[in-house]
Amino acid sequence: MNIQGINAAYGKTFEPKRPEQKSVPAHNSDLKTEKVEISEQSTEIRKLMTLVEEIPEIRLDIVKEIKARIKNNDYPLENNLDEALKKMIQQDLISPY
Repeated sequence: MNIQGINAAYGKTFEPKRPEQKSVPAHNSDLKTEKVEISEQSTEIRKLMTLVEEIPEIRLDIVKEIKARIKNNDYPLENNLDEALKKMIQQDLISPY
């Protein structure tokens, strides 16, 4: 018994369709160019964002000063502690219970 493929049985061959190839321009002058313009305001915002990113979250100079004042009993701890706890509760950083 001789089993033939579908193409051979029907006498057709299958050739996949290929996408059309686009010609490449011969000269650079034939190429279209695109321009992106960034507003002066967005450039300024980007500069400011970079500066903000460089600022440390913890200002060590202030931390050192406060530590020294606490060590010398020159820092009103109770008042500042109450204010700090109130702010932490308001910002949902700690629970009041």
